[in-house]
Amino acid sequence: MMSILYVDDDIDDQDIFCEAIKLIDPRIVCHVAKDGLQALNLLNELVLLPEFIFLDLNMPLFNGKEFLIELRRSRKFRDIHVVMYSTSKNPKDEVDCKKLGAIDFIVKPSTFKEVHHHLNRFIAKA
Repeated sequence: MMSILYVDDDIDDQDIFCEAIKLIDPRIVCHVAKDGLQALNLLNELVLLPEFIFLDLNMPLFNGKEFLIELRRSRKFRDIHVVMYSTSKNPKDEVDCKKLGAIDFIVKPSTFKEVHHHLNRFIAKA
């Protein structure tokens, strides 16, 4: 069974993301966390680690870059594929996140169809 973790403080984005995942494959478990700190706590509780973490950049308390740094320090979590999923269009953010270990950087799509397309691209490779 595959699971995915989506880390974003926007509840509407969480709903859209998980809805798109269910459409791709209803067997995929979609976990959500509102910030990096909650995501780390959730990861420590999960028995089955997610195949992918889709991570927003700008969140309160513990942002995407801080989360990536902590994730890569952990032997248990460092091999999880992280895809940045942010509204930022700043090329420096993309470069910084990839240096910190993200495998890709997606600017959040504006339509459900685009969300579905981007997510399907990763899930099809898994």
